[in-house]
Amino acid sequence: TVWNELIDGPCKKVTIIFARGATQPGNVGLLVGPSFLNAMAAVIGAANIAVQGVDYAATDLAALLGGSEYGAATVASLTDLAVSKCPDSQIILSGYSERAEIIHRAGPDLCNVTTSIKAVVVFGDLMNGQPIANIHDSLVKYFCACSNILCRQPSNLMPDAHTSYDGITPEAADFV
Repeated sequence: TVWNELIDGPCKKVTIIFARGATQPGNVGLLVGPSFLNAMAAVIGAANIAVQGVDYAATDLAALLGGSEYGAATVASLTDLAVSKCPDSQIILSGYSERAEIIHRAGPDLCNVTTSIKAVVVFGDLMNGQPIANIHDSLVKYFCACSNILCRQPSNLMPDAHTSYDGITPEAADFV
């Protein structure tokens, strides 16, 4: 699942930069990415969206170390590209699991483009909903599945909790 519509395609009304979960294939993954992107297409129309996946090594080790520096730099670079190539496009940043962490890590490098960022949506955020630098809290929505040990202190651990976001991606799309 590789989506490079910002890099290879024309400008659209909305540009979504999505970072996949650890060990997920392609640049948008198989679990949350396609589900969220399909929900967004249902809300605002597929013809209005350019999707750009974040291409980098998505490893579990990087998650344990606080997120990939290269991944964060790639998010910042893609955001800069979206602003320069498509200045009228509204930018949405999104990530799942460790990739939510790289959205956090990219925050300090987004200070010159924050007015173009319409929303940030993160799923299974390993940083437990901490603020993202240079992004106003009202623009950010955090989704953490009940009992997901990776993004909250669990009371009842459910083994599949960290991969159970398909059912809430429409809510995420409605937020945007």
